Amino acid sequence: MEIANKVAVVSGGGSGIGRAAVLALLERGARVVVADIDEDAGRQTVALAASKRGTAVFARCDVTQTADLARAFACAGEHFGRPHIAFNNAGIGGEDLFADDPGDWARVIAVDLTAVIDATRIAVREMKQAGQGGVIINTASLIGLGPMASAPVYAAAKAGVVNFSRSLAYLAEACNIRVNAICPELVDTPMALGLGAVFMRGDALHRPLDDAGWRRLLAADTVWGLAAALWIASGLARLFYGGKEPTFYWRNGFFWVKLAMFAAVFALELTPMVTFMRVRLAMRNGTTLPQFPVAVFRRINSAEIALVIAIVFTAAFMARGAWLF
Repeated sequence: MEIANKVAVVSGGGSGIGRAAVLALLERGARVVVADIDEDAGRQTVALAASKRGTAVFARCDVTQTADLARAFACAGEHFGRPHIAFNNAGIGGEDLFADDPGDWARVIAVDLTAVIDATRIAVREMKQAGQGGVIINTASLIGLGPMASAPVYAAAKAGVVNFSRSLAYLAEACNIRVNAICPELVDTPMALGLGAVFMRGDALHRPLDDAGWRRLLAADTVWGLAAALWIASGLARLFYGGKEPTFYWRNGFFWVKLAMFAAVFALELTPMVTFMRVRLAMRNGTTLPQFPVAVFRRINSAEIALVIAIVFTAAFMARGAWLF
């Protein structure tokens, strides 16, 4: 399909994959409706589009509400004409499958599966009425292609999106409407960012520490520190303020193993943290850099990489839960 002058509706267009898709479509000449429940984020995407001379409008949309979805597609008709492209991208994670209140996991199903079905239904209706065919893209996940003990409801929802999309393959021949699902893996989460940053820091430690090398090393260290802080803080907040953690988390030996590994990462990081703070202060003040035992820091960084990977796998094996911190 030629994208120039086509009309697209993108849900979850206020951030992440959705915003990237909006900008990519605009770059190729499409006109886009940015649908998002977060009005500020959605309008920021529209403003960003305008700064790049793209044509986009915002429609506030709670994808769990059929009326909101219908208004988003009607918005396309009002401003640009019937849509040729629908990107059903809005989604959430997080579930507490064994809590007394089913609200958490029920909302995952509502947003990640039911809303995708509803939006696809509306998009097909609009495209059939226009008689020009179209393309529908549904965001699933790599997790939808196999089981995941740490997020069973999310995995079920995304598997539903995959098979729902595949089941509509006949529309391509029947009315020239192609329905596809995409299955991203890790995308800009604190966990993914932190793992990437600690690898980047290890790479920087094996390069010459000239001006460019120091900038690269300090940048990677900053990202690693922020990502690790977010990762740990989100888990602690869920533990101490969520109030719904099943008792087996405490009985389960995996929990204590994971907690011990976090403590080990923190203990290992103390020396680099203090040293890098002193380096930053010295560079800012133009004074002599403190002693920097590169070989020792390489070993510390390698140990942290091994621990972070172990934490990720331990979290995945924490039976029946959805608690990855």
